Amino acid sequence: VALSPDETLAAVGQVRGRFTVWDLGHPDAFSRGGVGPLPRCLVKNTYRAEDVTDIKFSPNGRYLAVASREQCIDLYDVPYDFNRLGVCTGHSGAVLHIDFTVDSKFLRSSDQASEVLYWDV
Repeated sequence: VALSPDETLAAVGQVRGRFTVWDLGHPDAFSRGGVGPLPRCLVKNTYRAEDVTDIKFSPNGRYLAVASREQCIDLYDVPYDFNRLGVCTGHSGAVLHIDFTVDSKFLRSSDQASEVLYWDV
């Protein structure tokens, strides 16, 4: 599970390559003592057959990266209806962990084969 930087979106990685993105509403709705809005599913996606292993929003909120056991990472453009921008390939094992740099310009990934790769976003 990953929260967007403004905490209005939650991305959930699932089995068989599925992931969903939920609109949680504005976080202030919960702090005013109310129950808040019900979450609304924005995206249901399956580009992969293997399980999602990690999912992260970039610090600037522009990108969503989805890693899988298929040794690749799919990169999505958040403001443009989560259009897939590209695929990062090159790992020798299942991608286990992904992280963006603070400026959201690079993505770092590690895999089951102990490789660490860097990607120019």
